Amino acid sequence: MGKLFRAGPVSLFGQSKGKSVQVIRSRANFGQEKRESGGKSLNMDQLRTQEAGIQENQSKSNAPAKTGAFFLAEMSRLPEFKRKNNTKGRSNKMAKEIGKYHSNLKGEILMSKPLLKGVEGIFIPVKNPELSAGWYEEVLGFQLIYMEKEAAVMRIGEQAQTVVCLVRTSPHQPMEFPENQFGVGKYYNFIPEDIEETHKLLLEKGVNVNPIGGEGTTKFFTFFDPDGNPLGVCQ
Repeated sequence: MGKLFRAGPVSLFGQSKGKSVQVIRSRANFGQEKRESGGKSLNMDQLRTQEAGIQENQSKSNAPAKTGAFFLAEMSRLPEFKRKNNTKGRSNKMAKEIGKYHSNLKGEILMSKPLLKGVEGIFIPVKNPELSAGWYEEVLGFQLIYMEKEAAVMRIGEQAQTVVCLVRTSPHQPMEFPENQFGVGKYYNFIPEDIEETHKLLLEKGVNVNPIGGEGTTKFFTFFDPDGNPLGVCQ
């Protein structure tokens, strides 16, 4: 039996891109600092001198390190960093200066890092793990890793990191995604080699398969295992 799905983790129905910046500490007594400066905005040299003095005093007194939020706030008020047309926002020069300033702040602003690398396993409820493993192997081309009384563990392909665990449940109840307006009816999608060919082969094998749908270059469909679990395919 040839494999229908590519070796790799299952895909999510929706994806998002972007990076976030997490400020892990904040300047609580900003007003106090401004009063100490006489209510006036400081220039860059004064800001750096003031911060150096604060840090030196804190190191001597073992006080908690202050953050750079106050100094960044003051920087945004400096005339040399404001846009010439006085519109809201920061100029490129200001952005670069703040970037340099960030690099000198210890533990102030960190780029958030992913905590997870991928999907290790997915779990599917079945009535009989041994019988279901035979179907997943014959129809989908999955490979059995090991079998025990209560579960069968399989991999999608030779190089796949994600394993599929068929777990005995009693009383058995097929997976059912809650009602929603987004149009999702299953928990995950498998990635096929060729979605048209995969759909055709599943039909030829007598599998309960829904028609192919999709928008633009993305196509998807849902099929069902012998226990009535909905399984998605997306490409």
